[in-house]
Amino acid sequence: FKDWQNQHVYWYIYGLRHRTPLPESSDREDFRRAYGYYPASGDAYGMGLSGAKSDNVVVPAFIYGNEHAQWLYNNFYRQASGYIGLLYANFGADEGTPPDDLPLSRLFHNAGFALMRDSWDFDANTLAVFKSSRFFSNNHHHRDQNNFTIYYRAPLAIDSGGYNLCGQYGSRHWYNYYTRSIAHNTVLVYDPEEDFGKCRWGPLSNDGGQVFLRPEAGRLEDIVPGGKCALDGIMRFEDQPDYTYVMGDATKAYSPDKVKLFQRHLVYLRGHSYDHPAIVVYDKVTSTDPTFRKTWLLHSIAEPEVDDWTFSVAADDGLHPDRRARLYNEVLLPLDAEIGVVGGVANNQEFYVADDGDGQPHNYREELAEKYPEDASQPAIERNYGSFRELGEWRVEVSPQAERLDDRFLNVLSITDDGAEQAPAQTEYAALEFFDAVAVTDNDGPESTLVLFLRGEGDFGLEELPEVNCRNILIVGLEPGGGVTLTRRADGRMVLAQADPNAADALVVSEEGAVYAELNP
Repeated sequence: FKDWQNQHVYWYIYGLRHRTPLPESSDREDFRRAYGYYPASGDAYGMGLSGAKSDNVVVPAFIYGNEHAQWLYNNFYRQASGYIGLLYANFGADEGTPPDDLPLSRLFHNAGFALMRDSWDFDANTLAVFKSSRFFSNNHHHRDQNNFTIYYRAPLAIDSGGYNLCGQYGSRHWYNYYTRSIAHNTVLVYDPEEDFGKCRWGPLSNDGGQVFLRPEAGRLEDIVPGGKCALDGIMRFEDQPDYTYVMGDATKAYSPDKVKLFQRHLVYLRGHSYDHPAIVVYDKVTSTDPTFRKTWLLHSIAEPEVDDWTFSVAADDGLHPDRRARLYNEVLLPLDAEIGVVGGVANNQEFYVADDGDGQPHNYREELAEKYPEDASQPAIERNYGSFRELGEWRVEVSPQAERLDDRFLNVLSITDDGAEQAPAQTEYAALEFFDAVAVTDNDGPESTLVLFLRGEGDFGLEELPEVNCRNILIVGLEPGGGVTLTRRADGRMVLAQADPNAADALVVSEEGAVYAELNP
Protein backbone atom coordinates (compact mmCIF):
# COMPACT_ATOMS: atom_id res chain seq x y z
CA PHE A 1 0.00 0.00 0.00
CA LYS A 2 1.15 3.50 -0.88
CA ASP A 3 -0.26 6.88 0.12
CA TRP A 4 -1.61 7.52 -3.39
CA GLN A 5 -4.22 4.86 -2.63
CA ASN A 6 -5.25 6.96 0.35
CA GLN A 7 -5.41 10.10 -1.79
CA HIS A 8 -7.26 8.36 -4.63
CA VAL A 9 -10.51 8.40 -2.66
CA TYR A 10 -10.71 12.18 -2.99
CA TRP A 11 -11.43 11.85 -6.70
CA TYR A 12 -14.63 10.03 -5.76
CA ILE A 13 -15.52 12.55 -3.05
CA TYR A 14 -14.98 15.62 -5.23
CA GLY A 15 -16.53 13.99 -8.28
CA LEU A 16 -19.75 12.92 -6.53
CA ARG A 17 -22.54 14.78 -8.29
CA HIS A 18 -25.65 13.94 -6.26
CA ARG A 19 -26.75 11.95 -3.26
CA THR A 20 -29.49 9.37 -3.88
CA PRO A 21 -32.08 8.70 -6.58
CA LEU A 22 -34.85 9.44 -4.07
CA PRO A 23 -34.64 10.14 -0.34
CA GLU A 24 -34.32 6.77 1.42
CA SER A 25 -35.17 5.00 -1.85
CA SER A 26 -33.74 1.61 -2.73
CA ASP A 27 -35.92 1.06 -5.79
CA ARG A 28 -33.75 -0.26 -8.62
CA GLU A 29 -35.85 1.47 -11.26
CA ASP A 30 -35.26 4.81 -9.56
CA PHE A 31 -31.55 4.05 -9.38
CA ARG A 32 -31.42 3.34 -13.10
CA ARG A 33 -33.27 6.53 -13.95
CA ALA A 34 -30.93 8.62 -11.79
CA TYR A 35 -27.85 6.95 -13.27
CA GLY A 36 -24.67 8.95 -13.31
CA TYR A 37 -23.23 9.69 -9.90
CA TYR A 38 -19.87 10.64 -11.41
CA PRO A 39 -18.73 12.66 -14.43
CA ALA A 40 -17.51 10.62 -17.39
CA SER A 41 -14.04 11.05 -18.82
CA GLY A 42 -12.30 8.91 -21.38
CA ASP A 43 -13.76 5.52 -22.24
CA ALA A 44 -16.37 5.03 -19.51
CA TYR A 45 -18.47 1.89 -19.08
CA GLY A 46 -20.53 3.56 -16.41
CA MET A 47 -20.76 6.35 -13.89
CA GLY A 48 -22.38 4.47 -11.03
CA LEU A 49 -21.24 3.32 -7.59
CA SER A 50 -19.92 -0.20 -8.02
CA GLY A 51 -16.95 -2.45 -8.68
CA ALA A 52 -13.49 -0.91 -8.52
CA LYS A 53 -14.85 2.38 -7.16
CA SER A 54 -16.04 0.56 -4.06
CA ASP A 55 -12.69 -1.21 -3.66
CA ASN A 56 -10.83 2.09 -4.01
CA VAL A 57 -12.95 3.57 -1.23
CA VAL A 58 -12.83 0.76 1.31
CA VAL A 59 -9.02 0.36 1.26
CA PRO A 60 -8.18 3.90 2.47
CA ALA A 61 -11.14 3.72 4.84
CA PHE A 62 -9.59 0.75 6.67
CA ILE A 63 -5.84 0.71 5.95
CA TYR A 64 -5.36 4.44 6.48
CA GLY A 65 -8.29 5.13 8.78
CA ASN A 66 -9.38 7.83 6.33
CA GLU A 67 -12.54 9.25 7.92
CA HIS A 68 -13.70 10.85 4.65
CA ALA A 69 -13.42 7.46 2.93
CA GLN A 70 -15.36 5.83 5.77
CA TRP A 71 -18.12 8.42 5.37
CA LEU A 72 -18.24 7.90 1.60
CA TYR A 73 -18.38 4.13 1.94
CA ASN A 74 -21.04 4.12 4.62
CA ASN A 75 -23.26 6.64 2.84
CA PHE A 76 -22.91 5.58 -0.78
CA TYR A 77 -21.38 2.12 -1.19
CA ARG A 78 -22.26 -0.09 1.78
CA GLN A 79 -20.84 -3.25 0.19
CA ALA A 80 -17.42 -3.81 -1.33
CA SER A 81 -16.83 -6.56 -3.85
CA GLY A 82 -15.77 -10.08 -2.84
CA TYR A 83 -12.62 -10.52 -0.79
CA ILE A 84 -11.99 -6.74 -0.64
CA GLY A 85 -15.05 -6.33 1.56
CA LEU A 86 -14.12 -9.34 3.70
CA LEU A 87 -10.58 -8.05 4.29
CA TYR A 88 -11.03 -4.31 4.59
CA ALA A 89 -14.62 -3.30 5.38
CA ASN A 90 -13.87 -3.55 9.08
CA PHE A 91 -15.19 -0.29 10.49
CA GLY A 92 -18.52 0.71 11.93
CA ALA A 93 -21.51 1.64 9.81
CA ASP A 94 -21.76 4.95 11.67
CA GLU A 95 -18.08 5.90 11.33
CA GLY A 96 -16.67 8.61 9.12
CA THR A 97 -16.55 12.36 8.64
CA PRO A 98 -18.44 14.19 5.85
CA PRO A 99 -16.34 16.37 3.54
CA ASP A 100 -17.64 19.67 4.94
CA ASP A 101 -14.16 20.49 6.29
CA LEU A 102 -12.53 20.12 2.85
CA PRO A 103 -11.87 22.96 0.37
CA LEU A 104 -14.59 23.25 -2.26
CA SER A 105 -12.20 22.61 -5.16
CA ARG A 106 -9.27 20.30 -5.74
CA LEU A 107 -6.61 19.87 -8.41
CA PHE A 108 -5.60 16.36 -9.49
CA HIS A 109 -2.51 17.55 -11.31
CA ASN A 110 -1.00 14.37 -12.73
CA ALA A 111 -4.35 13.16 -14.05
CA GLY A 112 -5.15 16.66 -15.32
CA PHE A 113 -8.45 17.41 -13.57
CA ALA A 114 -9.68 20.39 -11.56
CA LEU A 115 -13.00 19.77 -9.79
CA MET A 116 -14.96 22.78 -8.54
CA ARG A 117 -18.13 22.95 -6.50
CA ASP A 118 -20.02 25.57 -4.54
CA SER A 119 -21.32 23.36 -1.72
CA TRP A 120 -21.03 19.97 -0.06
CA ASP A 121 -24.82 19.77 -0.11
CA PHE A 122 -25.17 17.03 -2.74
CA ASP A 123 -28.82 17.91 -3.35
CA ALA A 124 -27.99 21.50 -4.30
CA ASN A 125 -24.37 21.71 -5.44
CA THR A 126 -23.05 22.72 -8.85
CA LEU A 127 -20.07 20.64 -9.99
CA ALA A 128 -17.75 21.85 -12.75
CA VAL A 129 -14.95 19.61 -14.03
CA PHE A 130 -12.05 20.99 -16.07
CA LYS A 131 -9.75 18.58 -17.93
CA SER A 132 -6.28 19.29 -19.30
CA SER A 133 -3.77 16.46 -19.00
CA ARG A 134 0.02 16.61 -18.79
CA PHE A 135 0.41 13.75 -21.27
CA PHE A 136 -1.61 11.75 -23.78
CA SER A 137 -2.09 8.10 -24.59
CA ASN A 138 -3.98 6.54 -27.47
CA ASN A 139 -5.62 3.85 -25.37
CA HIS A 140 -8.86 4.98 -23.63
CA HIS A 141 -7.84 8.66 -23.41
CA HIS A 142 -9.97 11.11 -25.40
CA ARG A 143 -8.87 14.15 -27.38
CA ASP A 144 -10.51 16.40 -24.81
CA GLN A 145 -7.81 18.76 -23.55
CA ASN A 146 -9.25 22.00 -22.08
CA ASN A 147 -12.69 20.39 -21.90
CA PHE A 148 -15.19 21.22 -19.14
CA THR A 149 -18.49 19.76 -17.94
CA ILE A 150 -21.16 21.20 -15.64
CA TYR A 151 -23.72 19.45 -13.44
CA TYR A 152 -26.52 20.92 -11.33
CA ARG A 153 -29.51 18.63 -10.70
CA ALA A 154 -28.79 17.21 -14.15
CA PRO A 155 -25.94 17.10 -16.67
CA LEU A 156 -26.02 20.55 -18.32
CA ALA A 157 -22.74 20.72 -20.26
CA ILE A 158 -21.77 17.15 -21.13
CA ASP A 159 -19.25 14.82 -22.74
CA SER A 160 -21.31 13.35 -25.55
CA GLY A 161 -21.34 9.93 -27.20
CA GLY A 162 -21.26 6.57 -25.48
CA TYR A 163 -18.85 3.72 -24.81
CA ASN A 164 -20.42 0.38 -25.83
CA LEU A 165 -23.87 2.02 -25.91
CA CYS A 166 -23.08 3.53 -29.30
CA GLY A 167 -20.29 1.21 -30.33
CA GLN A 168 -17.59 -0.76 -28.60
CA TYR A 169 -13.87 0.01 -28.43
CA GLY A 170 -12.61 0.45 -31.98
CA SER A 171 -16.05 0.99 -33.53
CA ARG A 172 -16.82 3.69 -36.07
CA HIS A 173 -18.44 5.74 -33.32
CA TRP A 174 -15.38 5.34 -31.07
CA TYR A 175 -12.87 6.22 -33.79
CA ASN A 176 -14.71 9.07 -35.44
CA TYR A 177 -16.80 10.77 -32.75
CA TYR A 178 -16.81 9.57 -29.13
CA THR A 179 -13.06 9.88 -28.47
CA ARG A 180 -12.60 12.97 -30.61
CA SER A 181 -12.54 16.66 -29.74
CA ILE A 182 -15.84 17.30 -31.52
CA ALA A 183 -17.67 15.28 -28.82
CA HIS A 184 -16.36 17.55 -26.03
CA ASN A 185 -16.65 21.14 -24.83
CA THR A 186 -13.38 22.38 -26.25
CA VAL A 187 -12.22 24.23 -29.40
CA LEU A 188 -11.88 23.01 -32.99
CA VAL A 189 -9.55 24.47 -35.62
CA TYR A 190 -10.46 23.05 -39.01
CA ASP A 191 -7.74 22.49 -41.60
CA PRO A 192 -9.45 20.82 -44.60
CA GLU A 193 -6.18 19.12 -45.57
CA GLU A 194 -5.45 17.58 -42.16
CA ASP A 195 -5.10 13.78 -42.18
CA PHE A 196 -6.19 12.03 -38.97
CA GLY A 197 -5.21 8.57 -40.18
CA LYS A 198 -7.21 5.53 -41.20
CA CYS A 199 -9.09 2.61 -39.69
CA ARG A 200 -10.59 -0.47 -41.31
CA TRP A 201 -13.50 1.57 -42.70
CA GLY A 202 -11.23 4.09 -44.41
CA PRO A 203 -10.12 7.63 -43.50
CA LEU A 204 -10.92 8.89 -40.02
CA SER A 205 -13.14 11.93 -39.71
CA ASN A 206 -11.57 15.37 -39.84
CA ASP A 207 -13.35 16.98 -36.91
CA GLY A 208 -10.93 19.91 -36.67
CA GLY A 209 -9.81 18.69 -33.27
CA GLN A 210 -6.73 17.45 -31.48
CA VAL A 211 -4.35 14.91 -33.01
CA PHE A 212 -5.80 11.41 -32.78
CA LEU A 213 -3.23 8.69 -33.55
CA ARG A 214 0.26 9.49 -32.25
CA PRO A 215 3.32 7.44 -31.27
CA GLU A 216 2.42 5.80 -27.97
CA ALA A 217 4.47 6.29 -24.81
CA GLY A 218 6.69 3.32 -24.04
CA ARG A 219 8.71 4.75 -21.15
CA LEU A 220 8.19 7.11 -18.24
CA GLU A 221 10.53 9.55 -19.98
CA ASP A 222 7.98 9.86 -22.79
CA ILE A 223 5.27 11.43 -20.60
CA VAL A 224 7.23 13.75 -18.30
CA PRO A 225 7.91 17.35 -19.44
CA GLY A 226 10.01 17.30 -22.58
CA GLY A 227 8.93 13.77 -23.51
CA LYS A 228 7.41 12.94 -26.88
CA CYS A 229 3.96 12.40 -25.33
CA ALA A 230 4.08 15.31 -22.88
CA LEU A 231 1.49 18.10 -22.91
CA ASP A 232 1.41 21.23 -20.78
CA GLY A 233 -1.95 20.56 -19.14
CA ILE A 234 -3.15 22.62 -16.18
CA MET A 235 -0.70 25.48 -15.66
CA ARG A 236 -2.56 27.53 -13.03
CA PHE A 237 -4.98 26.58 -10.24
CA GLU A 238 -6.13 28.75 -7.35
CA ASP A 239 -9.01 28.01 -4.99
CA GLN A 240 -10.39 30.73 -2.72
CA PRO A 241 -13.73 30.96 -0.87
CA ASP A 242 -15.21 33.31 -3.49
CA TYR A 243 -13.81 31.71 -6.64
CA THR A 244 -11.73 29.00 -8.26
CA TYR A 245 -9.40 29.83 -11.15
CA VAL A 246 -7.83 27.32 -13.50
CA MET A 247 -5.85 27.69 -16.74
CA GLY A 248 -4.97 24.91 -19.16
CA ASP A 249 -2.64 25.02 -22.15
CA ALA A 250 -3.69 22.52 -24.81
CA THR A 251 -1.54 23.88 -27.64
CA LYS A 252 0.56 20.71 -27.93
CA ALA A 253 -2.55 18.54 -28.26
CA TYR A 254 -3.14 19.91 -31.78
CA SER A 255 -1.08 19.60 -34.93
CA PRO A 256 1.57 22.35 -34.93
CA ASP A 257 0.75 22.80 -38.61
CA LYS A 258 -2.57 24.41 -37.65
CA VAL A 259 -2.46 25.63 -34.01
CA LYS A 260 0.15 27.90 -32.42
CA LEU A 261 -1.75 28.58 -29.18
CA PHE A 262 -4.80 27.39 -27.26
CA GLN A 263 -5.01 28.50 -23.64
CA ARG A 264 -8.26 28.34 -21.68
CA HIS A 265 -8.86 30.34 -18.49
CA LEU A 266 -11.89 29.31 -16.42
CA VAL A 267 -13.15 31.28 -13.42
CA TYR A 268 -15.80 29.71 -11.17
CA LEU A 269 -17.51 32.57 -9.27
CA ARG A 270 -19.54 31.27 -6.33
CA GLY A 271 -22.87 32.90 -5.60
CA HIS A 272 -23.00 35.02 -8.76
CA SER A 273 -26.19 33.53 -10.26
CA TYR A 274 -28.84 33.57 -7.54
CA ASP A 275 -27.53 30.93 -5.12
CA HIS A 276 -25.48 29.30 -7.88
CA PRO A 277 -22.16 30.03 -9.55
CA ALA A 278 -21.43 31.94 -12.72
CA ILE A 279 -18.57 30.50 -14.77
CA VAL A 280 -16.42 32.68 -17.03
CA VAL A 281 -14.52 30.91 -19.82
CA TYR A 282 -11.84 32.87 -21.72
CA ASP A 283 -9.92 31.30 -24.60
CA LYS A 284 -6.94 32.55 -26.58
CA VAL A 285 -6.58 30.67 -29.88
CA THR A 286 -3.98 31.30 -32.60
CA SER A 287 -3.97 29.36 -35.86
CA THR A 288 -1.22 29.11 -38.46
CA ASP A 289 -3.61 30.08 -41.25
CA PRO A 290 -6.42 32.65 -40.96
CA THR A 291 -8.70 30.50 -43.14
CA PHE A 292 -8.76 27.66 -40.58
CA ARG A 293 -12.18 28.03 -38.97
CA LYS A 294 -12.20 28.09 -35.17
CA THR A 295 -15.23 26.68 -33.34
CA TRP A 296 -16.14 26.82 -29.63
CA LEU A 297 -18.35 23.90 -28.54
CA LEU A 298 -20.92 23.21 -25.84
CA HIS A 299 -22.82 19.87 -25.79
CA SER A 300 -26.18 19.23 -24.15
CA ILE A 301 -28.89 16.64 -23.67
CA ALA A 302 -31.78 18.90 -24.73
CA GLU A 303 -32.06 21.20 -27.72
CA PRO A 304 -30.52 24.63 -26.98
CA GLU A 305 -32.66 27.75 -27.17
CA VAL A 306 -30.87 30.66 -28.88
CA ASP A 307 -31.83 34.27 -28.22
CA ASP A 308 -29.51 36.72 -29.95
CA TRP A 309 -26.08 36.29 -28.26
CA THR A 310 -27.38 34.10 -25.42
CA PHE A 311 -28.34 30.46 -25.57
CA SER A 312 -29.62 28.14 -22.86
CA VAL A 313 -30.16 24.45 -22.19
CA ALA A 314 -32.46 22.89 -19.57
CA ALA A 315 -32.91 19.46 -18.02
CA ASP A 316 -34.59 17.77 -15.07
CA ASP A 317 -32.99 15.33 -12.66
CA GLY A 318 -34.49 12.29 -14.39
CA LEU A 319 -36.95 11.59 -11.56
CA HIS A 320 -38.88 14.73 -10.68
CA PRO A 321 -40.10 16.83 -13.62
CA ASP A 322 -40.20 19.90 -11.37
CA ARG A 323 -36.58 19.54 -10.24
CA ARG A 324 -35.17 21.32 -13.22
CA ALA A 325 -32.06 23.34 -13.96
CA ARG A 326 -31.05 25.68 -16.75
CA LEU A 327 -27.65 26.75 -18.02
CA TYR A 328 -27.42 30.14 -19.73
CA ASN A 329 -24.42 30.96 -21.93
CA GLU A 330 -23.81 34.54 -22.99
CA VAL A 331 -21.32 34.94 -25.85
CA LEU A 332 -19.25 38.12 -25.41
CA LEU A 333 -16.35 37.34 -27.75
CA PRO A 334 -15.70 37.20 -30.61
CA LEU A 335 -17.60 40.37 -31.38
CA ASP A 336 -18.53 38.97 -34.78
CA ALA A 337 -19.62 35.61 -33.37
CA GLU A 338 -21.84 33.30 -35.38
CA ILE A 339 -23.90 30.94 -33.17
CA GLY A 340 -25.21 27.72 -34.67
CA VAL A 341 -27.02 24.64 -33.34
CA VAL A 342 -26.19 21.13 -34.57
CA GLY A 343 -27.94 17.92 -33.57
CA GLY A 344 -31.21 16.12 -33.16
CA VAL A 345 -32.14 12.51 -33.80
CA ALA A 346 -34.83 13.71 -36.20
CA ASN A 347 -32.15 15.61 -38.13
CA ASN A 348 -29.82 12.59 -38.19
CA GLN A 349 -27.19 14.75 -36.49
CA GLU A 350 -26.75 13.60 -32.89
CA PHE A 351 -23.15 12.41 -33.54
CA TYR A 352 -22.55 14.55 -36.60
CA VAL A 353 -19.18 15.43 -38.13
CA ALA A 354 -19.13 17.69 -41.20
CA ASP A 355 -16.05 16.00 -42.73
CA ASP A 356 -15.75 12.20 -42.68
CA GLY A 357 -12.17 12.39 -43.95
CA ASP A 358 -13.33 12.56 -47.55
CA GLY A 359 -15.07 15.91 -47.19
CA GLN A 360 -18.55 14.47 -46.67
CA PRO A 361 -20.85 14.88 -43.62
CA HIS A 362 -21.59 11.80 -41.52
CA ASN A 363 -23.59 10.91 -38.41
CA TYR A 364 -21.73 8.15 -36.54
CA ARG A 365 -24.69 6.22 -35.17
CA GLU A 366 -24.38 2.93 -37.11
CA GLU A 367 -23.64 0.76 -34.10
CA LEU A 368 -26.34 2.44 -32.00
CA ALA A 369 -28.94 1.77 -34.71
CA GLU A 370 -27.82 -1.84 -34.98
CA LYS A 371 -27.88 -2.43 -31.23
CA TYR A 372 -31.20 -0.62 -30.65
CA PRO A 373 -33.27 -0.97 -33.84
CA GLU A 374 -36.07 1.52 -34.28
CA ASP A 375 -39.62 0.44 -33.57
CA ALA A 376 -42.52 2.04 -35.40
CA SER A 377 -44.44 2.51 -32.16
CA GLN A 378 -41.73 4.05 -29.98
CA PRO A 379 -38.14 5.37 -30.05
CA ALA A 380 -35.36 2.81 -29.86
CA ILE A 381 -34.04 4.31 -26.61
CA GLU A 382 -35.39 6.78 -24.08
CA ARG A 383 -32.75 9.48 -24.11
CA ASN A 384 -33.74 10.97 -20.77
CA TYR A 385 -33.39 7.63 -19.03
CA GLY A 386 -30.49 6.18 -17.05
CA SER A 387 -27.20 5.68 -18.85
CA PHE A 388 -28.66 6.96 -22.13
CA ARG A 389 -29.08 10.50 -20.74
CA GLU A 390 -25.52 11.56 -21.37
CA LEU A 391 -25.21 10.28 -24.91
CA GLY A 392 -26.23 13.79 -25.85
CA GLU A 393 -28.04 14.89 -28.93
CA TRP A 394 -27.23 18.57 -29.43
CA ARG A 395 -24.35 21.00 -29.48
CA VAL A 396 -23.86 24.75 -29.93
CA GLU A 397 -21.06 25.97 -32.18
CA VAL A 398 -19.64 29.49 -31.82
CA SER A 399 -17.30 30.75 -34.54
CA PRO A 400 -15.96 34.12 -35.71
CA GLN A 401 -17.37 35.24 -39.06
CA ALA A 402 -14.14 36.90 -40.21
CA GLU A 403 -10.89 35.07 -40.94
CA ARG A 404 -8.12 35.81 -38.43
CA LEU A 405 -4.96 34.23 -37.08
CA ASP A 406 -5.80 35.29 -33.51
CA ASP A 407 -9.18 34.90 -31.88
CA ARG A 408 -10.46 35.24 -28.35
CA PHE A 409 -13.60 33.58 -27.01
CA LEU A 410 -15.30 34.94 -23.90
CA ASN A 411 -18.40 33.21 -22.52
CA VAL A 412 -20.25 33.69 -19.23
CA LEU A 413 -22.29 30.68 -18.09
CA SER A 414 -24.99 31.09 -15.44
CA ILE A 415 -26.48 28.14 -13.56
CA THR A 416 -30.08 28.61 -12.45
CA ASP A 417 -33.22 26.82 -11.38
CA ASP A 418 -35.37 26.60 -14.48
CA GLY A 419 -38.15 29.10 -13.86
CA ALA A 420 -39.71 32.01 -15.71
CA GLU A 421 -38.30 34.44 -13.13
CA GLN A 422 -34.76 33.09 -13.49
CA ALA A 423 -32.47 35.09 -15.79
CA PRO A 424 -28.78 34.86 -16.62
CA ALA A 425 -26.29 36.79 -14.52
CA GLN A 426 -25.85 40.39 -15.58
CA THR A 427 -22.67 40.98 -17.59
CA GLU A 428 -20.88 43.96 -19.05
CA TYR A 429 -17.89 43.48 -21.39
CA ALA A 430 -15.12 46.03 -21.98
CA ALA A 431 -12.14 45.79 -24.32
CA LEU A 432 -9.33 47.56 -22.49
CA GLU A 433 -5.92 48.33 -23.92
CA PHE A 434 -4.20 45.34 -22.33
CA PHE A 435 -7.07 43.30 -20.87
CA ASP A 436 -10.42 41.83 -21.77
CA ALA A 437 -12.76 42.70 -18.91
CA VAL A 438 -16.19 41.46 -17.88
CA ALA A 439 -18.30 42.56 -14.92
CA VAL A 440 -20.48 39.74 -13.56
CA THR A 441 -23.34 40.70 -11.22
CA ASP A 442 -25.78 38.45 -9.36
CA ASN A 443 -29.45 39.11 -10.11
CA ASP A 444 -30.72 38.78 -6.54
CA GLY A 445 -27.69 39.21 -4.28
CA PRO A 446 -24.78 41.48 -3.45
CA GLU A 447 -22.12 39.53 -5.35
CA SER A 448 -20.41 41.34 -8.22
CA THR A 449 -16.93 40.87 -9.60
CA LEU A 450 -14.94 42.56 -12.35
CA VAL A 451 -12.79 39.87 -14.01
CA LEU A 452 -9.77 40.92 -16.08
CA PHE A 453 -7.91 38.58 -18.44
CA LEU A 454 -4.50 39.71 -19.67
CA ARG A 455 -4.72 39.65 -23.45
CA GLY A 456 -0.99 39.32 -24.13
CA GLU A 457 1.98 38.03 -22.18
CA GLY A 458 4.12 39.58 -19.47
CA ASP A 459 4.17 43.33 -18.90
CA PHE A 460 1.33 45.76 -19.40
CA GLY A 461 1.01 49.53 -19.19
CA LEU A 462 -1.23 51.86 -17.22
CA GLU A 463 -4.81 50.59 -17.52
CA GLU A 464 -7.94 52.58 -16.83
CA LEU A 465 -10.68 50.30 -15.53
CA PRO A 466 -14.25 50.47 -16.82
CA GLU A 467 -16.84 52.32 -14.74
CA VAL A 468 -18.75 49.39 -13.27
CA ASN A 469 -20.31 49.04 -9.85
CA CYS A 470 -18.53 45.87 -8.71
CA ARG A 471 -17.52 44.96 -5.17
CA ASN A 472 -14.44 42.94 -6.10
CA ILE A 473 -11.87 42.61 -8.85
CA LEU A 474 -10.10 39.44 -10.02
CA ILE A 475 -7.16 39.77 -12.42
CA VAL A 476 -5.65 36.64 -13.98
CA GLY A 477 -2.86 35.81 -16.40
CA LEU A 478 -0.25 37.92 -14.60
CA GLU A 479 3.36 37.03 -13.84
CA PRO A 480 3.47 35.17 -10.50
CA GLY A 481 5.20 37.06 -7.72
CA GLY A 482 4.85 40.49 -9.31
CA GLY A 483 2.90 43.43 -7.96
CA VAL A 484 0.11 45.77 -9.05
CA THR A 485 -1.54 48.86 -7.65
CA LEU A 486 -5.16 49.97 -7.81
CA THR A 487 -5.58 53.72 -7.32
CA ARG A 488 -8.51 56.09 -7.71
CA ARG A 489 -7.87 59.30 -9.65
CA ALA A 490 -9.39 62.66 -8.85
CA ASP A 491 -12.07 62.06 -11.49
CA GLY A 492 -13.13 58.89 -9.68
CA ARG A 493 -11.78 56.38 -12.22
CA MET A 494 -9.79 53.38 -11.00
CA VAL A 495 -6.37 52.81 -12.56
CA LEU A 496 -4.38 49.57 -12.62
CA ALA A 497 -0.59 49.62 -12.88
CA GLN A 498 2.34 47.29 -12.41
CA ALA A 499 4.39 47.88 -9.28
CA ASP A 500 7.19 46.60 -7.11
CA PRO A 501 5.61 43.81 -5.02
CA ASN A 502 7.47 45.16 -1.99
CA ALA A 503 5.89 48.60 -2.27
CA ALA A 504 3.61 49.55 0.60
CA ASP A 505 0.51 49.98 -1.56
CA ALA A 506 1.16 47.00 -3.87
CA LEU A 507 -1.05 43.95 -4.23
CA VAL A 508 1.16 40.88 -4.65
CA VAL A 509 0.36 38.57 -7.56
CA SER A 510 -0.20 35.02 -6.33
CA GLU A 511 1.88 32.03 -7.39
CA GLU A 512 -0.92 31.24 -9.85
CA GLY A 513 -0.78 34.65 -11.54
CA ALA A 514 -3.90 36.12 -9.92
CA VAL A 515 -4.85 39.17 -7.86
CA TYR A 516 -8.14 39.42 -5.96
CA ALA A 517 -9.15 42.54 -4.07
CA GLU A 518 -11.99 44.81 -3.08
CA LEU A 519 -12.64 47.19 -5.92
CA ASN A 520 -14.37 49.80 -3.78
CA PRO A 521 -12.67 49.57 -0.37
